[in-house]
Amino acid sequence: LRQSVVLAAIAASMLVAAPSAQAVIQVQRGISGIAIGMTPAQVTAGLGGPSHMTTGTNGFGPYTQYVYPGGMTITFQGNTTVTAIAISGPTDRTVRDVGIGSTLTAVKHGVRNIKCQTFARITDCRVGKLIAGNRVTVFMLKHGRVTRVTIAILFE
Repeated sequence: LRQSVVLAAIAASMLVAAPSAQAVIQVQRGISGIAIGMTPAQVTAGLGGPSHMTTGTNGFGPYTQYVYPGGMTITFQGNTTVTAIAISGPTDRTVRDVGIGSTLTAVKHGVRNIKCQTFARITDCRVGKLIAGNRVTVFMLKHGRVTRVTIAILFE
């Protein structure tokens, strides 16, 4: 009986101390273990091959986008390293439980150094300054709820 109690206590403590299996949004760094600056090989090593890939050219030059199930899009502007990571699915949360579906109040209270603005019924809350070369994390809200989270490097 004593051994059963000890084993139950150990199992309970492991449940409390175990890290969340849920993927994590790391503000200004990355999402689901994918970080700004990673190479395409590092991304596929971490997430596997994308379900869809798009290539093209825009005002900043050539780019490639990897699209993954669950609403994750990874952009390689210049085709060399990750320059943006975006999610629109509910798979990832910050350590303070902010993610897709969160309210504006939750974003304001759960993300440090956040600044929000509303234009045409769309609210964007961001960490980081909108200056070329800076890294920003943006929580886009429609109808009062987060619909997209993006971490990106800004280009001129």
